Amino acid sequence: MRRIFSVTFLAAAFLFHGCAKKDGLHKEYYKSGKLMAQTNYEDGKLHGKMTSYYENGKVKEELHYTHGQKDGEYKSYYDNGNMESQATYVKGKIHGTNRQYYPTTKPKAVLEYRMGQLQGPAKWFYPTGKIQAEGTYRDGLREGETKGYDEQTGALAYIETYRKDKKILRKEVDVDGNVVRAQHSDSSWG
Repeated sequence: MRRIFSVTFLAAAFLFHGCAKKDGLHKEYYKSGKLMAQTNYEDGKLHGKMTSYYENGKVKEELHYTHGQKDGEYKSYYDNGNMESQATYVKGKIHGTNRQYYPTTKPKAVLEYRMGQLQGPAKWFYPTGKIQAEGTYRDGLREGETKGYDEQTGALAYIETYRKDKKILRKEVDVDGNVVRAQHSDSSWG
């Protein structure tokens, strides 16, 4: 009888602990004992600042939550400490400018979001920092012209036309901006 009571008591204690809502600061650790993450909870939901770390101790991500939803500035870092990405969240959705970087700190992409969807101008960069391409998104889909540039000279190299994220035309241009080849989505190069 005593053994059944002990097992029942342990099971009840485990269930109570497992069902208890988290509140306050919580920390997670790597097997090495180094801090992996610090999170704040309120009524069982993420609330406040969340910070995660690489095992080398450098910050990996910083993010704010409001009642379980991402809300506020988000930053991620490479393990060398350089910025990888920077964005803002509103009610759990990315909103505004998202900036991405190469490990060298050169820009990788600048994208605009509206409540979780790509919306507006977008730019991508070569690892050298020179512009690679620029285009536009509407309702999460590529729309209109995307221009691509030569990495060495920075000159216009191609123009692609999109309708609802489908490429319908690609034109390659020479150094003077003259179209040298064109291809429609349903045809070969002409």
